[in-house]
Amino acid sequence: MQETPFFICAFFIYFIGVFAFLVLLLSVIFQSVRWVVIPMLTCIYVGVTMVGFLGFYDWPVTVVSSNFISLLLIITLSLTVHLIVKYRELLANDHSLSQEELVRESVRHKFMPCFYTAITTIVAFVSLIVSDIRPIIDFGWMMTIGISISLLFSFTLFPAFV
Repeated sequence: MQETPFFICAFFIYFIGVFAFLVLLLSVIFQSVRWVVIPMLTCIYVGVTMVGFLGFYDWPVTVVSSNFISLLLIITLSLTVHLIVKYRELLANDHSLSQEELVRESVRHKFMPCFYTAITTIVAFVSLIVSDIRPIIDFGWMMTIGISISLLFSFTLFPAFV
């Protein structure tokens, strides 16, 4: 029987710790299972899609780019939380709005600010591709693709889940 490498065990312990921390934090902030599950599912979908993309293209993850998943989860979580907060704000201010109107208005109000945030972050990571260091270039491309996926999934999965 082959022993499990230390770094795989450390990764899973780190992942479980981060996951538990995020669930606890979202639970305290939103005090609703619904508003914990939606952002976490969106983060999982983005993470799995990005890891699958990297695996499909046989793109190696280096020491430099190994933290891309953490950054990607933070960005995805922030986009989804913006949508949740706007949705809850609209619901609190006008109880006469239907579910469809609440979702449509939330997405409409938050798309451009989140789009600009994502684009400026993408530009920052794209600037890494002018480096002469291959792992830095790869990290820039990974984050550029990942943030694009994050923006797309946040604004398609949130309406679907709600």
